[in-house]
Amino acid sequence: MIWGIVTNKNRVPPRRLAFVRSRFALTSRRSVDEIIGLMMATPDVREGVRTLTMPKLVATGTHDLWPVAAHERYAREIGADFRVYPTGHSPSETTPHQLTADLLALYARAPG
Repeated sequence: MIWGIVTNKNRVPPRRLAFVRSRFALTSRRSVDEIIGLMMATPDVREGVRTLTMPKLVATGTHDLWPVAAHERYAREIGADFRVYPTGHSPSETTPHQLTADLLALYARAPG
């Protein structure tokens, strides 16, 4: 993850890159290692999420560090809609209007 940020694999704009790099400069390596460890040890909750009757959306950016195919597979496994935006890891930050429109459309289709 650090390598991806340092080398700008997400291809983010200069101001965003400067912000993320400055944030990581203030974050200890131990904290980053612990975050990655927690992500690797996350329990598998797909079945429980799949059975929820509420509408679900998995959203990602084309330049996320994690492959789009992994997000798409997860969306299928939990019965969620899937959207890909021309952005990096944080569509809610970099494409908020499109994400909001997609969420409103999703909620409008929900029963009740």
